[in-house]
Amino acid sequence: MTTQSPSTSTLSRKKKVAIIWERVYPSTVGVIVTAAAAGARWKFPEWKLPSDLGQLFSSTLDLGAIAIGFLATAKAVLLSIQGSPAVTKMRGTGLYEGLLRFILRAIQATFTLAAYSLVAIFLEKAFDHSTLKWQLVVLIWIFLVVTAGLACYRVIDVFFTILSPRDISTLAPKEQSSSATPLTILPPSRKEPMQGDN
Repeated sequence: MTTQSPSTSTLSRKKKVAIIWERVYPSTVGVIVTAAAAGARWKFPEWKLPSDLGQLFSSTLDLGAIAIGFLATAKAVLLSIQGSPAVTKMRGTGLYEGLLRFILRAIQATFTLAAYSLVAIFLEKAFDHSTLKWQLVVLIWIFLVVTAGLACYRVIDVFFTILSPRDISTLAPKEQSSSATPLTILPPSRKEPMQGDN
């Protein structure tokens, strides 16, 4: 029967918490920011939203389309480095499937943001900006912007970790070698001149 030391169990618990946080932080931070915006609007009712948000919604729609194209390219890059040491190591630890899931969630979040921004362009003209309905439209948009932005950042962060030469060297499988017999590099043998050469 094996027993874990307290330091090992603490590290394992921290790793589990870090994995869970990595999965949920885009939507969690989105909820926190949206709640903070709603609280600020309730506490300071004299604060007014900008009168013309249509241009901002239109720009968000464009950014969402660009982000979807970037994420599709990121997936293509991931498929093109299938034989690399980093991907081999990730497949062995189950991280590869996690990265694919992150890309899918980011595409879903940015697509939802782009579609909602398109709808918000029309709602901006239909709703009175002083009503609660319009404020709810803006709060949902804030949540989608933060969530989609952090979901895209999560994919970028993981990709930089994979493609960084320093990090790839740490992910590559180690060769089985003994520390008592270190590897030596032999210089190439010198070709002796033949007798007939002058």
